[in-house]
Amino acid sequence: MFHITKKNLPYLLLGSGFLGTGGGLNYKDRDQVFRNIFRLTTKILIQDIEEFSKNGYLVTAYGVGDPSVDVSKLIKEGMSEYQKLTKIKIQGIIPGEIGAEVLAFQAGVYSKLPVVDSDLVGGRAAPEIQMDVFSVYSIPITPILGVSLKEKKILLLGKFSPKEVEKVLRDFFGQNGGAGAVVGYPIKADAYRKIGVRGTLSRAIRIGECLARKDLKSLVQNFQCKVITKEKIIKANLQRQEGFKKGAITLQNHKVLVKNENIAVWKGKKKIIAAPEGIVLLDELCVPIHNSDIQKYVGKAVILVSFEAMSYWRKKRNRKLWNSAFE
Repeated sequence: MFHITKKNLPYLLLGSGFLGTGGGLNYKDRDQVFRNIFRLTTKILIQDIEEFSKNGYLVTAYGVGDPSVDVSKLIKEGMSEYQKLTKIKIQGIIPGEIGAEVLAFQAGVYSKLPVVDSDLVGGRAAPEIQMDVFSVYSIPITPILGVSLKEKKILLLGKFSPKEVEKVLRDFFGQNGGAGAVVGYPIKADAYRKIGVRGTLSRAIRIGECLARKDLKSLVQNFQCKVITKEKIIKANLQRQEGFKKGAITLQNHKVLVKNENIAVWKGKKKIIAAPEGIVLLDELCVPIHNSDIQKYVGKAVILVSFEAMSYWRKKRNRKLWNSAFE
């Protein structure tokens, strides 16, 4: 058990920015949500999976839409309504991905529940909804509840695929105010202990401490990272396509393929790294670069770093879930 406070928050922001691999929630939106949270509390409770009772249910819960919109009431309402409709008693919140963990913090604080020191994507961010531990182990992500600004609710039951869920909820929120709250992905703590990657939030903080010291040597030695090169960005051609920020970042000798996150690195005609390995661009102060800000760095030197995939992503059959990222 530990807490996220204003003291260790800077390290978390650096580390989760690193593990977010150019994607996740953009820094401006993340900052706004943290500001809202720390108006209500001085600390955010994080618990190891072993600190939950075996039969206690964990869910993913988060606000969606404009982060400046106060969705605290909708999150509270959604958590309450979800438990009433499904008869599931919630004990904690699992972050959907590193790089957007603040949304789980938001739900935890508003609902007075702890957040699990883990995430659904295995210690990184991912561009598509099916790239997570539930898809790896073929676990249903339903029941899922959406609560909109217009006081409408939608509950999905049964065998919806992750992509079907994403489309239904995107359309629902788009037609009902553009913001709201989502609660779903129920799993018992005992089951999650067997499949989830543990300690990914605390790992992000430790990585952030290295970055704050500009200590790339420790990063490489302790976190399965590799510094590939330091080069100038020649151009960044990223366009919004089909709901994704897609394109390429061209360095002097390397090219980084992007689909929200950095998903592959080419050197000449050879692909040298691909997701689920992590691919990160750092500025000269060792601050991770979010792809929404990439144009600011054209003409500037950046550090290209990779890190090894964790846990279930190391298995060949699970890596296939990332194939659509390269289409």
